[in-house]
Formats: sequence, C-alpha cells, structure tokens
Amino acid sequence: MKSLTDLILSTNQNVELKNLFSFNRGIERETLRVTEDGMLSERPPPKELGNILTHPFITADFAEAQPELITSVHTSPAQVLSELEKIHAFVARTLKNELMWCASMPCELPPKSRIKIANFICPTWQLEGEKILHDNKNLFLYQKHSKMRVINTPVFYIPYIVTPSPLRKERKSGFLSPYIAFNFFDTKTSQSTSFPYYFNIDIDKELLFTPIINYGGGVDASQRFIFDYNQILSGGNLKTELTFDSNFENKKRQVNFHFKNITKFIKKEILLHNYIPIHCLIGL
Repeated sequence: MKSLTDLILSTNQNVELKNLFSFNRGIERETLRVTEDGMLSERPPPKELGNILTHPFITADFAEAQPELITSVHTSPAQVLSELEKIHAFVARTLKNELMWCASMPCELPPKSRIKIANFICPTWQLEGEKILHDNKNLFLYQKHSKMRVINTPVFYIPYIVTPSPLRKERKSGFLSPYIAFNFFDTKTSQSTSFPYYFNIDIDKELLFTPIINYGGGVDASQRFIFDYNQILSGGNLKTELTFDSNFENKKRQVNFHFKNITKFIKKEILLHNYIPIHCLIGL
C-alpha cells in the first residue's frame, strides 16, 4: 500500500498540494543506553560507535548514555525510515549487554554525580561536508564541498569526495586522503605531493602503497615509493616495509636507487627485525 505522500506526488492534479508534500526530511532519534535491568548505563560507549563529534550518523545529546541517531536528508518517508532502521540495527548490534530505551519517560537514573557528561572536546582534525549523501545499497558516503579542519580551523577544501560508510564492515581497496606540503628554506621553495592507495588483498592481508613526489628547491624531481605490507599469521603478525628512492639532478645526471626492506614478526611479545639495505648508483 502506498503512503499518502507517494499517492499525492504520483498524481498530476492539484499542483499546490503536490508542492506542499515535495520537501526533504530527516530524523534525529534520541534514546538512552540502559542495562538489562532497566538502569541507565554508566559504562562508556563502545569504540565501534565512533567519535560523537565527527560521526555523521551517531552522536550524543548531553550524557554519554544518551546516543542520538541522525539520518541523511531524503525526499520520501520510506527512504528516511529505511536508513534510520539500518542505523538503529547497527547500534543495537554494537551494544554489549545493553539496550536502547524505547519509552518517552526516562529509565531509572543513578545519582547525578555518577552520570557522565559526553566528551565534546574538539578533535585534532576532522573532515566535514556541506552536503552528505548516504548510499544505502553500496554503503558509501558522497560528500560535497568538504573542509578539513585542524583544531576547528579550516585548512583544506575538497569539492567532492567519496568515503566508505561507517556502517560498512568489509574493507575495500581505494585511494586514501592525498596531501600536499610546501617547504620554505631560505630562498628556495619545494613541494611534496602524495597519493596513497590501499589494497585489501584478503581478510588477513593488506598492502599500502604510498608514492611521494618532491620537486623544487634546486632539484628537478625526486620520488619515494613506500610499500607497507601487513599479514596476520597464526600466533603473530608479519609486517614488511619496502622503500624505493630515486633522485634526478641536472648537473650530475645520476640516478640513485635505495631499497630498504624491514620485516617484523611479532609473536608473544617477541619482536624480530630483519633489515636489508641495498644501494645502487647508476651514472648517466
């Protein structure tokens, strides 16, 4: 059965009434974290719920035990209710031995001195968007006119960016946040640019490839390529780092290759290092 909004928007008659129902809507649902006995929870929220200052869907009202669920903006009630259901289900699965209070009247409260106020301290950095669209099917966040803030000060602007949704559990390969740095030394200015890429090889294997390009400051160009490989083994963790450096200069016309491989195996608090430096100098 269609809702009243869908029936009105699907007809071509009564344009004024149709325009009245053609608006965007979103929902903020406030609740309480309670124990199985119906008491207000005094435990901190699970880390899986993220930072209340930066999470686009989950924040807090006043106390730590007052989660607030926020949906994106949608054009129909069905869409906004569907997203709220997904956020509610995620929070319910994340809570351990706790429930979300469903009544309008509050649950049984402890003394005021034991109710913890939510931590609203400004984070070191955060990324916020002027408009955020959530893809419920593919679990992606599409942000327009995003700003990176450092200590609540805007320092970088990104017109369009796509990031995985916090509701996503499976990791995906893709580009990470790029960075551009400017270095000033005496009268020389150099610039560094990096576009890291993350490879999700398997459930227990991952590779981070970070190319860094430096130019300016009297050198035509220099590049550094970093390969960071991680693998979970039975009873330990294998970590391998490979660095490849190359330098190009006009006067000497030399290419300097520097390979460095560092392998670490961690097992029962024992750290083993394997360091293999390889140098190669080629004259042109």
